[in-house]
This record gives sequence, structure tokens and C-alpha cells, in this order.
Amino acid sequence: MRKIYHFDEVDSTQSVMKGLAEEKVPDRSVVFADVQTDGKGRFGRKWVSPAGGLWFSMVLYPQMEPEEAVKLTIIAGIAAVETVKELAGIELKLKWPNDIVHEDAGGGIHKAGGILTETVLGRKKIKYAVIGMGINVNNDMGKEKTGAVSLKKLCGRKIRIKELLKEIITKFDNYYQVLASGGFEPVVEIYRKLSLLTGRKVTVDSGGRTLSGTVKAIDADGSLILATAEGEKKLFAGEVSIVKY
Repeated sequence: MRKIYHFDEVDSTQSVMKGLAEEKVPDRSVVFADVQTDGKGRFGRKWVSPAGGLWFSMVLYPQMEPEEAVKLTIIAGIAAVETVKELAGIELKLKWPNDIVHEDAGGGIHKAGGILTETVLGRKKIKYAVIGMGINVNNDMGKEKTGAVSLKKLCGRKIRIKELLKEIITKFDNYYQVLASGGFEPVVEIYRKLSLLTGRKVTVDSGGRTLSGTVKAIDADGSLILATAEGEKKLFAGEVSIVKY
């Protein structure tokens, strides 16, 4: 049975959950906080996490190879986007591998949330994975976050944060069971429909090398298929930037 830990303030839910994972708290246990003072994004970036947002981390003990961790990010993203649509009527999209975004009528792309999946390895397999998620819900974005948007701004009303968390967790559990049973292809089909990137020209910073091309598809294993001048490239991780004309 999972445990849920709520804090008024922590440095980072990701850091707290990593400590709990070393103590072997139950699978899919959750840490969430009203405020993070040192929230973590990808590549060591700071994630501003004031009151009014949803900031949480979940631990998993999956029997997976390290390169399969992208599947966890994918099901977390789907769970978040589907929940937001049901509770707030907002159509969000997923920017592979980890961004939750809103595309406005003029084609502008604004970040509503993000996912950080970190793994600790055992013998060849993942020992545990910690999935962190941050969503701008009712928080004021401030002038310094002009590229971001809150759910409150998009739908014009406040969202119940605990209800949002509960429903995301429930949906995640459902997709995680599908993944555990080996049925990931139906999940990928859902992700493809929510993908922001398919057909777009992008650059990808992957492992210190920069690739340019057009996103062809999200493959059956959750990887990104990029059509480049040198042929198709299969990527399991990377920083994607959309090429604007």
C-alpha cells in the first residue's frame, strides 16, 4: 500500500523521495509539498515552485532496463494531460520527453508543467525510479516566467490541487499496470495523439551532440524517431527545441 507524505515546504520533493526510496517505502508512494524552495528540473535547472502549484514525486521499483525509463515519463505525462482535460477542460499537449505544454490559437507554446524521471541502478536493472512532476495550477507566474502558463489562467478559475493530484495518481496507476503487463503499444498510441512534436522541425541536444531534423514519430518503445540528413536517428533522451521560421 502506497504512503502519501504532505509537507508545507521542502527543498525538493525529488530529494525527499530519494531519501525515502533508500528506506524502501512502498511502491508508488508520493511526496507532495505546497512550496519547494529548491525545486529540480532537468539538467540541474531550478524549478520555481511557489504556493498554488502542484509539486510532487513518486517512487517506483520497476523491473526495467535503464533505457526504458522514458516509458515512465510517457505514462506520467498522459495521466497529467488527461486529468487536466477532465477537471478543467483544458487541452494540453506533450513535448517529448517531459514537457506539459499549451499551444494557443496563434501557435504559441507555453509550458504548463514538467516531469523529471531519475533512476538509481542496481545490477543492470533499475533499482528504483523517482518521477517528479510540477504543474502550474493556481500560482502567479510572474514576469520572469513569460514562457509559462498556469491552469488557472487558461480556464479562468482555480483548480483543487489535491483533487488534481488524486486523479493524476489514479490514472498513472492504470497505465502503469498496462505497462507492467507488457502492453505498452496502446499507451504509445495515446501519447502520439497528444504529441506536440510529430512533423515539426527540431534540434535535439542528445548526449553532447546536436542533431537537426524532422520528428517522424514516437516509436513503440517511447523513443523519438528523428529524420535527419544522415538518416533516421532513434533517441531515448535529449533536449528538444522547435525550429521556428
